[in-house]
Amino acid sequence: MNAPSPIVTVTLTGSLDERWRITPGVVDRDAIDAYETSHSLSLALAISGRTGWPVVLHLAHFDRQRVALVRAWAQMPSGRLVDIHGCGPRSVAEGALAATDALHEVSADEAPELMDQFAEHLPPQDALLAGTMAQVVIERCQNLD
Repeated sequence: MNAPSPIVTVTLTGSLDERWRITPGVVDRDAIDAYETSHSLSLALAISGRTGWPVVLHLAHFDRQRVALVRAWAQMPSGRLVDIHGCGPRSVAEGALAATDALHEVSADEAPELMDQFAEHLPPQDALLAGTMAQVVIERCQNLD
């Protein structure tokens, strides 16, 4: 008789030293907290890599030289934005923008270059873990486009 496989969890750390225990492929409270904030770009890039959909970045412009990434999504062909919550209208993201913020679209062809730019700031397991979450989210959204 085979013993059940142990459940593997990975701890992700946020930009403000938050810590989340993530189980690959399981969308729970920790996954939502991590992938709607600090790790949203990893998830958006994983979704883009699997689907070819562009990535949409919410950028906060503090002045001409300082820009911060607030959040990222993949964008379905219908224009709906996809994140850890599933699929939603772009208007929701647009409604959350501050006066100096903007949404910036990155094509699927440019996404790997974007990942390379941010890779040094991400833990090595982040891309693999985001990939397991991407598959769950894509399956949720499959019939909506």
